[in-house]
Amino acid sequence: MRLSRVMLVLLVIMALFNGVDAHAAGRALSPQAANLLRLHMETPAVGWAMSTTGLLRTTDGSLHWRVVTPPALGRPLRRSPYALVTDFLGVQRAWVGIDNAVVSAVVGRSKAPTTLRLFRTDDGGRYWQALPLLRLGTFYYADAPQFVSPDVGWLEIVRNVGAGSVWFDLYWTHDGGIHWQRVLHVGSPHSSPGLLGCDLCSAGLTFSSHMSGWFTGCWCGIGTGSSFLYVSRNAGRTWRPLSLPAPSHIRLGTIGTLPPTLFDRDNGILPAVVYQRITTPGRERAFFDAYVTHDGGRHWTPTTPVPISYPRAGPEILHSFPNTRFGFFVIGKQLYRTRDGGKHWQAIPESIPLEHSETMQFLDGHHGFALQAGDTQGTRSILLRTGDGGATWKIIRATVGTYRARIHRSSQVSYASRTYRPRAVALLSSHLACSYPGTGLAARPHCR
Repeated sequence: MRLSRVMLVLLVIMALFNGVDAHAAGRALSPQAANLLRLHMETPAVGWAMSTTGLLRTTDGSLHWRVVTPPALGRPLRRSPYALVTDFLGVQRAWVGIDNAVVSAVVGRSKAPTTLRLFRTDDGGRYWQALPLLRLGTFYYADAPQFVSPDVGWLEIVRNVGAGSVWFDLYWTHDGGIHWQRVLHVGSPHSSPGLLGCDLCSAGLTFSSHMSGWFTGCWCGIGTGSSFLYVSRNAGRTWRPLSLPAPSHIRLGTIGTLPPTLFDRDNGILPAVVYQRITTPGRERAFFDAYVTHDGGRHWTPTTPVPISYPRAGPEILHSFPNTRFGFFVIGKQLYRTRDGGKHWQAIPESIPLEHSETMQFLDGHHGFALQAGDTQGTRSILLRTGDGGATWKIIRATVGTYRARIHRSSQVSYASRTYRPRAVALLSSHLACSYPGTGLAARPHCR
């Protein structure tokens, strides 16, 4: 009994000297199973995830995780872990944000979001700086910010969504998120016909440089000979269509695009799904193709299309292109790999089914991860790792340490953490619209 009291006194003294409250110091630090919702690995060893516990970071290849949630967001995220919007630039810089509707829900109030609070770290998450509150008016949700440098980034605020259309505002910053300027406004929605196969496309806005942005998605019909790709060369203020050539043996193809990856100033890959209608009704065909560019996206060239099942109600295509040589994609239960930039594709024999995975990411031609996400209703996540280019996969029994208290230093307008720096994958919103008046995103004839 006396020994227990001595131990308690020692814990309190340690808490005082280390800046941690006595309740936190008294909690056991035993790890628990990590239930991951989103995953992003920066290297085969270092990565970040969003979980039902909060924002996490690993340094040992996803085996062990530490909570790195900014302290001001701890309570809201424990109540609504899906609410955090994130973007990360390298291993040091990160931006995370949450809207006031999530914060209001913590105290039992229900309201539409009107403001967004962003936090920024420049040292890997040890200190978090609270950026000025963004007062945006009523909106539907905020998409993840996208930064291409420590200073330049974009933020998409979705005002409303409808049948095949979306209202949104695009904001731009040149000082790391302190000040934002609206550069694009998309007004009232326009009705559109059924979007065949659009469930396959992770459509949205992405940026590859300070000035260049890409708008990808699906068109509204099959067999029209059209493609969906827009480019901006003035930081998102105006957009113009780019025409994609169909692969040589495919006629009357409609090309749906997924967000491109540009590896440097000239070279990049644009994943695409080419739909083809043949003479027999109901016998549509689809192909996956990796378009390549060597002039910064001014021209895109198809490589070798791979036949896939027609995705009228199929799953999303998971794809990952870590460099100009290696690429991977999954459709259904089948994993495909290229080692020459899409010229040749190899079907990898199935070892562990990836069809239920929400995330697949390769860091090079060998090391990759896949995540079957958990949820807050009791479904546990399944984390998979490969070191041989997808030939074999291993289930990782990931654990996360107990949440630790943080120190708030108001004199620095920042938050200090005793854990590691975070990173989480930023998700793109779906934009399946046929027309965007006033932006240069004009409707094609078959959409009218």
